[in-house]
Amino acid sequence: MTEEKGSMELIANPNFYPVVKLMWREAGAQDIFEATTPFNKEVWFKLATECRNRAAALDASQKMISCLNLVADMIMAEINAEERRERNREAYNLFADFIAEIDVRTDLDKTRKAQMIHDRAHQLKIN
Repeated sequence: MTEEKGSMELIANPNFYPVVKLMWREAGAQDIFEATTPFNKEVWFKLATECRNRAAALDASQKMISCLNLVADMIMAEINAEERRERNREAYNLFADFIAEIDVRTDLDKTRKAQMIHDRAHQLKIN
């Protein structure tokens, strides 16, 4: 008697960084189960590196090579964006607090509020 194993699929879409989707079906079952889980930055970085290495080593169509390089570029863009968000987290929080303070003021019209918010954003120089 042989035991049939279930199947599992991992979907790592760079647009959903840092989360990946797991899909699996247990042996003999019809239902497909799904879950999401975050992968840490190092795993995503290794995935991007592997995509670049495979693209460089492939003797395949230019379209396939371009796709692998694009996936690597998308992953690295998301990693860089996350690092910028972390670096600027305090400034974002200060900016959000400032907006909340300005928004509740009744002595200012919308135009003046918008100008003050614009000026504060320029002062913080969030990059």
